[in-house]
Amino acid sequence: MKKFFLKLCSNFIFNRAKRRAWRAFHCSNAAQRGNRVWIIKDGKKEPLKHVIPGLELLMNASNAQVEIAYPWNMENAYLKIGTDNAKVYIGPNTKLKNVQINLDCGHDQTLFIDDGATFEGAKIWIFENSGLHIGKGCMFSDEIHIMTGDGHAVQDITTGRYANLDFHELTIGDYVWCGRGAFITKNAQIPSHSIIGARAVVTKAFSEPHTAIAGNPAKIIKHGLNWYRQTAEMLQSKTSC
Repeated sequence: MKKFFLKLCSNFIFNRAKRRAWRAFHCSNAAQRGNRVWIIKDGKKEPLKHVIPGLELLMNASNAQVEIAYPWNMENAYLKIGTDNAKVYIGPNTKLKNVQINLDCGHDQTLFIDDGATFEGAKIWIFENSGLHIGKGCMFSDEIHIMTGDGHAVQDITTGRYANLDFHELTIGDYVWCGRGAFITKNAQIPSHSIIGARAVVTKAFSEPHTAIAGNPAKIIKHGLNWYRQTAEMLQSKTSC
């Protein structure tokens, strides 16, 4: 019995997948606080019954709603909901690899990731009473940082007023390519078919689609562009056939 117990404990300690599954199970009492997790498959929505491989989901909130559409591709993905009344939607064919998503320091927050968005490595913080909307077919490289708020108060010592109370939904349009190490901050707006350069720091709203946006702070450096997931050589060879 002692050997069996030690073997069981060691297997649990060194098996990361089992630890994550246990943590998700341990938080299953979240349903008692009105939290719901739904799976959407073949147009039908049903309650989550099993742990999604590759996804660690922790819910320390009340009345939060999560919808995840099949099929999905999860690898080392982490989603923590720490705010009440949060709404999360992850569309079909979404790839979340090495992604950490935190909803914290607020309430009524929203996260919407449309169909076919892919992430190779990102940290996403949804702070204050804000939200994040990501459009269809977006492609994110690694070392991406997205923050919809500050997470801390900034006060004017003369007036006593807080300077960072107002936050709007951070929106990223359809088919946006975000280069390695880009940093996207609160109140940013990125139009569809944009290219965000590597290490760019996007701090404001842009409205013109089909542009390349780069630099710190980011600005439009080129107009009239489109991009594809395939390489130029691959597309050119298809055209010439």
